[in-house]
Amino acid sequence: MSSGKLEYTVVIVGDGGVGKTSLTIYLTEGRFEAEYNPTIEDEEYQLLRDQHWRSGDGFVMKTFEDVTSFGEHILKSKDGNEVPIVLCGNKCDLPATSRQVTEVEAKKLCEENEWYYFETSAKKGTNVNIAFETLCKGIIEFNSTPAKEEKPKKKGLFSKIFKRK
Repeated sequence: MSSGKLEYTVVIVGDGGVGKTSLTIYLTEGRFEAEYNPTIEDEEYQLLRDQHWRSGDGFVMKTFEDVTSFGEHILKSKDGNEVPIVLCGNKCDLPATSRQVTEVEAKKLCEENEWYYFETSAKKGTNVNIAFETLCKGIIEFNSTPAKEEKPKKKGLFSKIFKRK
């Protein structure tokens, strides 16, 4: 960090096929890859995944079905410490009738957990940049808290995860 830039680790989590890679490609390259290329999701990589999650300064969750288990795993990997989280509603370019979860349900969950929520589409670029910008601003704000103030540990998923000013 000798250049004066801040460096933080953002971890994107979610079930297979939900668009984690597509979201990343759109964010970094500004394009959508139409062909599906499955990435490593095997259980044999769980140790590596856990280690990566521990290093995360903020998280983007691209799932809803297993959001409770992902949220609990994030807390566990961070030893119960609060951490900024963005939940992305996947593939908002698809018809509402194809959704498994309504936007209202997702927003309610995020309000309960003090997460950020965005409807995103890597195909059309909808809210991809703003979701990551919001997370990065949250990470910077969270990490600018003076070190002498002890950051509270959380007891479970439905505790306050991210303290906003």
